[in-house]
Amino acid sequence: LLTMSISSNTAPPYTLLTGSDDNNDGVFNDRPVSVGRNTLRASGQTTAFLFAAYQFAFGTVTGLPPGVGVFGGGGAAQVRTFDPGNKRYRIMLYIQCQNLTNQRNYAGYSGTLTSPFFGRPTTVSGMRKIDVGLSMQF
Repeated sequence: LLTMSISSNTAPPYTLLTGSDDNNDGVFNDRPVSVGRNTLRASGQTTAFLFAAYQFAFGTVTGLPPGVGVFGGGGAAQVRTFDPGNKRYRIMLYIQCQNLTNQRNYAGYSGTLTSPFFGRPTTVSGMRKIDVGLSMQF
């Protein structure tokens, strides 16, 4: 089994602030005159995800009553992704990787004019993460 997906987002907006209390209301989040909110744009973000797995089955099913299969009899609809035949145990080895290309996705842009970080990101999100695992069904 192998799956891959790519996610891309457009640049999110952020607001330009003066960094001072221009209207004397005690709150220091005023915008310059005639500037609306969310008028600035950060950078867009892209990330790739990969999942790969190998599954195998072994052991035989014994002692099932007549009319009952490996997945049970009647009742609710069941979805099978493969035919396990008469195997009792299944083992799956898998690896999944988030942000496969280790793309830097900047976030937390500062819109405060008086800040030394004005127009710059303050964080990076979505570092590369690789998980390896084993699952067993019986």
